[in-house]
Amino acid sequence: MGCCTGLTASYRTPAWYDAAPLSPYWQDQIARAKVRPGAAGKPGKVIAELTFGFWVDLLQASNHRALWVNQKLNRAFPHAAGKTRFDIHERLKAILRAIAAQGIAL
Repeated sequence: MGCCTGLTASYRTPAWYDAAPLSPYWQDQIARAKVRPGAAGKPGKVIAELTFGFWVDLLQASNHRALWVNQKLNRAFPHAAGKTRFDIHERLKAILRAIAAQGIAL
């Protein structure tokens, strides 16, 4: 199960980002993504418009209870058995830093 699949199941809507307790910054980014061509009524397209940083931020400590525990985001990482939210968050941050160091735009 991926992040979107897990959150869609938990919130019972493919537009889970409208109900999730996201930061004002990400709420604004989602609002911007919704008005991009082809995104209207297409949650997958809205998500595709977001940066990799969105997924890193979802795993921050501030989202631990709201998304990791209560909304079952932890199930989105079935191959990370024995890993904590912190472990996965740190790994994603390391990947993001490595991508940035290579000068790759996401």
